[in-house]
Amino acid sequence: AFNLQVKKIADVSSVVAAKAASELGVKESTGDWRELINDNNIHVINITSPNFLHKEMALAAIDAGKHVYCEKPLSISESDAKEMSSAASASEIKTQVGFNYI
Repeated sequence: AFNLQVKKIADVSSVVAAKAASELGVKESTGDWRELINDNNIHVINITSPNFLHKEMALAAIDAGKHVYCEKPLSISESDAKEMSSAASASEIKTQVGFNYI
């Protein structure tokens, strides 16, 4: 069985991140998403940022050995999506693209 916990939230600024963390009951937050990538206690990165940021964040997470859950669309171009897919395939990490319907 898995014990998944949201450890830290990153957002556009530390103020916005702290507000979201408080509302969601998450203890840690940051205004810099790279802190999540570099945190050894974080094993999965959930990318919910604007679409044009998905590639940079996903590639950084994959490079750091983090599993990646990315909201759709995966990227803003087919070539970026292929690059992201190739990076994931070359690693041992798990990836998933989220499709939410409201």
